[in-house]
Amino acid sequence: MFVIVPSRASCMRQDSQYRPHTRTPFPQARGERRPRPSLVFSTRAAGTDPPGLPCPPRAGGVGEPPPLSAGGRCHLARSAERRRGRRTKPRREAGAGPGHTRRRRLTLALPANMAAAAVKIGIIGGTGLDDPDILEGRTEKYVDTPYGKPSDALILGKIKNVDCVLLARHGRHHTIMPSNVNYRANIWALKEENCSHVLVTTACGSLREEIQPGDLVIIDQFIDRTTKRHCTLYDGQHSTLSGVCHIPMAEPFCTKTREVLIETAKKLGLQCHSKGTMITIEGPRFSSQAESLMFRSWGADVINMTTVPEVILAKEAGMSYASIAMATDYDCWKEHEEAVSVDKVLKTLKGNANKATSILLTAIPQIGSMEWTDTLHTLKTTVQCSVILPKQ
Repeated sequence: MFVIVPSRASCMRQDSQYRPHTRTPFPQARGERRPRPSLVFSTRAAGTDPPGLPCPPRAGGVGEPPPLSAGGRCHLARSAERRRGRRTKPRREAGAGPGHTRRRRLTLALPANMAAAAVKIGIIGGTGLDDPDILEGRTEKYVDTPYGKPSDALILGKIKNVDCVLLARHGRHHTIMPSNVNYRANIWALKEENCSHVLVTTACGSLREEIQPGDLVIIDQFIDRTTKRHCTLYDGQHSTLSGVCHIPMAEPFCTKTREVLIETAKKLGLQCHSKGTMITIEGPRFSSQAESLMFRSWGADVINMTTVPEVILAKEAGMSYASIAMATDYDCWKEHEEAVSVDKVLKTLKGNANKATSILLTAIPQIGSMEWTDTLHTLKTTVQCSVILPKQ
């Protein structure tokens, strides 16, 4: 007696009742290998079959051909396809009956470092751009760090319900020259206050005709010409951090935070350049004309004395760092233009400091309302993958 089995083409035809699905484990009694569990799987009540899919004939039963489903595929064919790894679980509408296939989803708890990220903004104010009045409910906090004391007291407060910590880079009375700023202590202090972001302001000279005094630049690259500064938190002299950190610097500044600052400047109608390369010199002197012309030939757009090592240390600390640079002069490369001087810098800052302040007051609430979990997790992972620990 012959048993009629549908053709291979018939078995391969897609039934409208079927859709791809993950396989469920088979009973061990069948001697088949148990597949790995999946995040999405289906279960069926024991001893039941979905409606319209009868059980195959038992061994020794009558010689009837196995019944076919509406799409021309029989139960035996489906069993064979299961063994070949095809996923043939049927789709069932909600409330299809006691034997219908139920889909169950597993929800995995996120690890601690992937929990919803709390946003707290560290603000480092540069020359003339460190006004504490931008904060509401201000309190001062003096702290110490493994690297010494930061430039000044931390000023804690809020900007439209977003927690912020303000720190004057050169001290509130501007008593610290660029080479002597304790950049490591500053960054460490903000990290200890659980700051997720660092927004900084800095005065700079313009090396490009199109970047005029008073313009803002949201810088995206830097060139390091400093010579006397500690450029890493992993110096081997502090037990807090062990190992050597080779942090990547292809993208020194946080792209997502920069985009917020750029869009904010546009909305406020400010003259803002969306990118620029900052060259940081040691100082405290200004550049010679030959140096200024050389920096232009290197592709630098603006020049200052503080971006490095601040941006590097923030990256090592796993913080989102972005800088608002305000051009105050044309340095000394431009003919028929007055060379840079302290008087000129302070005069330009006084007349334009409100631009940087307005960006901070507008951008910070927006940053506080955004989701930063992935960004901060990426920054943290980058640091973890960059540290070479000492051999045990």
